[in-house]
Amino acid sequence: MTALTSSGIVGHSVGFTTDHFVFDSPVVGDSFSVAVTAPARRRGDLPVIYAADAHTNAAPTMAAAMSLMGDRLRPVQPFVLVTIGYADNDFASSLIRRNRDFVPPDEAVPAALERHVSTPAYAQALGGIDGVGRFMDRARHGLANRFLEFLERELHPEIVRRLELGNQHAGLFGHSFGGLFSLYALTSDSMLFDKYCAASPALIADDTTITSRWHSLAADHPIDLCVTLSELEMTGPHELYRILAANTLRFLDQAALNPSPHVRLSSSIVPDETHYSTVYESFRRFVRFSYPERTAT
Repeated sequence: MTALTSSGIVGHSVGFTTDHFVFDSPVVGDSFSVAVTAPARRRGDLPVIYAADAHTNAAPTMAAAMSLMGDRLRPVQPFVLVTIGYADNDFASSLIRRNRDFVPPDEAVPAALERHVSTPAYAQALGGIDGVGRFMDRARHGLANRFLEFLERELHPEIVRRLELGNQHAGLFGHSFGGLFSLYALTSDSMLFDKYCAASPALIADDTTITSRWHSLAADHPIDLCVTLSELEMTGPHELYRILAANTLRFLDQAALNPSPHVRLSSSIVPDETHYSTVYESFRRFVRFSYPERTAT
């Protein structure tokens, strides 16, 4: 267990502990590296926020969590952050397996994705042309339903047991394909999650299944949804990110035209950030939207 400390703006100091363990999932058929970061002096039940893509997102989400909980001028509720990655810590393999875990079944895969990952830098990160092929195959055969079942039926009960928490609702933060997964989980009427962030969600298919799933959303409890985009996704040189931004704006338009009475929606553009640099600020916006400090009544 690692002890960490965050210093707040006005000298307020909050200590944290981070506990790491490996979880073998029969549902997914894979092993996950899990990090649980919590205030060292936590009292009673705390809300839990899950964040996938730990190989790229653990550092910015943990830094944002410590900054938020250490800030007494704009306080938020204390919370537990659970980041989830792959146990073997193989970066190329992680990029491929996240498609299996985050892409909904029957989600269309546009040609723009293959063009994007076939560029020299991305192809090298995937381990060459064979890696590009495996990446695309996983994207075309997504099993987000299994990853959602893993979170609901396997990992969350373990977190509740380890931290001796009540079995309450939880939050879900996802970025890129993880943001697509957040929208999939929401439109699956998940019984675990009630607060979602889809940061730069990978709505890269013009006929994404998320749109039809939104129209049939049957949630009967209050839900928060925070959606963010980055300014430089819309104005930058990468075709795939411009498609992502355009389709996300279309989704937000549909959500505004066909609102769910149970969903409280926040959407914003993060200025001057790219697809990759937006994670820190997007997480902060999500927490401030969904977990403001409770006022006494």
